[in-house]
Amino acid sequence: MRKEEDKDGNRSQLENVLQQAATWEPEKAGRRRMDDGTLPNWYEWSRRHPQKDAHVLICQGRNEWRQETQIRQSRSGNKRRRVSVVSWNILSDTWAQQATYHHIGQEGVAWETRFPLLLQWLEGFRPDVIALQEVDYCKYEQDILPEMEKMGYNGSLQKPKKQSSQQPCGVATFWDKQQFHLLDSEASSRCLCVVLRPILSNSKETGKNSVPTEQQSIPSPFTVINVHLESSQSLSGCERRARQLNSALWRASRKMDATQIPMILCGDFNTGAYSCLFHTLRHESWHGYSLASVYEHPETAKTLPVNRVTYAQPQHHYAIDHVFYSHDSFRLECVLNALTPTEIDQHLGPIGRIDKGFPSPFLPSDHIPVGAIFAFTAATPNGNIRPQGSVKENEEDIITPVSEERQATPVSEERQAELRKEWLVLKSEKPRRFRGIPTPDQIQERRSYVRRVKKWCTSVAKTNRRGEMEIVNCLLKETKLTK
Repeated sequence: MRKEEDKDGNRSQLENVLQQAATWEPEKAGRRRMDDGTLPNWYEWSRRHPQKDAHVLICQGRNEWRQETQIRQSRSGNKRRRVSVVSWNILSDTWAQQATYHHIGQEGVAWETRFPLLLQWLEGFRPDVIALQEVDYCKYEQDILPEMEKMGYNGSLQKPKKQSSQQPCGVATFWDKQQFHLLDSEASSRCLCVVLRPILSNSKETGKNSVPTEQQSIPSPFTVINVHLESSQSLSGCERRARQLNSALWRASRKMDATQIPMILCGDFNTGAYSCLFHTLRHESWHGYSLASVYEHPETAKTLPVNRVTYAQPQHHYAIDHVFYSHDSFRLECVLNALTPTEIDQHLGPIGRIDKGFPSPFLPSDHIPVGAIFAFTAATPNGNIRPQGSVKENEEDIITPVSEERQATPVSEERQAELRKEWLVLKSEKPRRFRGIPTPDQIQERRSYVRRVKKWCTSVAKTNRRGEMEIVNCLLKETKLTK
């Protein structure tokens, strides 16, 4: 009875959160800014920022950002203590060809003109993780992914089940393949959730799933949700944005053993910081996630996303691109202000002026990139991923948590080879998958195999050696990633 009451209470709380996030207040959409460019309530939001007392460095332009990311990475040594993220709506080629840009002309928005410039900007940033919005599906495979791979990134694209002319593009997330490997990726409506784990830089197999030794700390995974929410500025559009974000957060929460695993939520929200959606993100724990806005930290007052714009077409200036993060697991260290003061004066003019904008020969999109550098806090846990799949019990689900009290005895090379050999034997016995509905015999065969894998994991766990269980966990995850 108590469990049912708890479930009903959680369901009721979630419904209240969703209803609050979906509230539409049209009079706020046209709210005038203060003389310094900030929204009327921004200083109140900044005073309530959970990390308001922490010093945060503002990086002015690409050069400062690139230098700062390199310095902080070198300080981390062989341990991944930080992650840098840049989010950018790159302007879909399909939408660019259908729109009219009087200030630059159609030749100026041609993909052949904008794409090389886009690569120059991304190369100038060189963050650990890049979250792009309005990525044309055809351009991703043909142009973007090959060039990103040359730059040292792997990527994942959000694709709808049924593509149509009404939705020719999606979001795509890229990560430095020398620094991170992908644990999981799942798409939902206008969102993409990826789970990444840092790679120990002194591993002999850089870029692959490495097995940490006892002397090495186990890097924590973290989640990046890349969004491009509904654009309609109406009651129905507001409701769809709330449902889209709710779905993405729910999918992320069910992948983890603990929602305290760090999360970065970024992208084109198609709404501003004044909206009820943002009020909900500030004040509510949504599917267990407590998030803070990067551009509501007090030291960001003079950045473009706060006092100017992130979407800038002539006569149409809005701040709709944002970055949120788990403030209990990440510490905000640096914030990107993508344009230098000189570039702002040249391409946007003084505060209050809206007759200038993009895309242009300087910036290839009508959006301005946003980003931040985060440090993992000491309290960050080592979470485990719940893989997708219709079969509830499979060998990838058997991820055994490691007790902190287990002995810190190094695992010999002979023992590592022995464990790998045992796993290869077990893997060779795995029943092959069948199409359609499995027969009772096939179900029984698979259950029997799962029991054998569980028995093997239990036997290794009884040795009370932490390193052996880490090896087992990595082997199970390798199997899932290479299927």
